[in-house]
Amino acid sequence: LKPPKYFIDRQYKEKTLSEFKVGYCDNKTKPFYDRIVVPQIDEDGYIIACLGRSVHEKCPHCKEFHNPEGICRTFPKWKNSDNFPSYNALYNFYNAKKTIDDTGLIIITESSANTWRLHEAGFPMTVGTFGSKFSDAQKSVLDSSLAQTIIVVPDAGQPGQILVKHVQEHCQYTHNIITISPSYEDDIGKC
Repeated sequence: LKPPKYFIDRQYKEKTLSEFKVGYCDNKTKPFYDRIVVPQIDEDGYIIACLGRSVHEKCPHCKEFHNPEGICRTFPKWKNSDNFPSYNALYNFYNAKKTIDDTGLIIITESSANTWRLHEAGFPMTVGTFGSKFSDAQKSVLDSSLAQTIIVVPDAGQPGQILVKHVQEHCQYTHNIITISPSYEDDIGKC
């Protein structure tokens, strides 16, 4: 599995992308064609879904993430496997759980790329929420660990504020919560 150039260009280590089994789909017959494929592993270690990130940036005309050499069309930045209820899972929980249990600490981010960046920085207890929401089901996943302290590393702006609010609403009576105030412009993954 060759690490995708898109994330190599964003200064992610090949080793990290390989550890997380991140690849690129170049098969035109597959639903994740022209996307970086990120597998989602359940609590038992099985791949249950994939997320696909477009390798293209936002089109200045239609605001979609399609190949700029093609015609404007619907092509969202992220696409999940059909029927994958992302609100029921935490990205990287399977890999992070032992460290979470050993340290009593969990770091919550909004995305897989943020999780990889913190993993590279020496924080293997990091998980992602697949966006700015933190659901009851994600709280149940969290409660299956021995986490006592939550560190929220939000994206800058309103989506990050929403994540912080949701984590506080769900966990204020059960966990110590520390929130990092973003000094970065976008997200920790771009730092």
